[in-house]
Amino acid sequence: MYGRFFDYETNSVDLWKIIGYTTEMARPRKDGRLRMDTDLRIPMTSEQKALIVGATRDEPEGMAAWARAILLRAAQQQTAKRVAEMVSPENG
Repeated sequence: MYGRFFDYETNSVDLWKIIGYTTEMARPRKDGRLRMDTDLRIPMTSEQKALIVGATRDEPEGMAAWARAILLRAAQQQTAKRVAEMVSPENG
């Protein structure tokens, strides 16, 4: 059952071989700045989801990266617009 993890000299399973095997199989850790630590759930209809899935079918980084880029760009623009309105001389 344990195959290459079994140590026949000690008649036991070598835990370090199992741990080494799983860590060797894992992908490298991302840079901390690029690691995503939360999700944003957006309710939508099946038709809306199908439209987005179809639009992102050929996106190399996938649907989440595509949507993230669009949402972040829109948020930056909206924030800049609000800041500009706050400091505008017309609001004086």
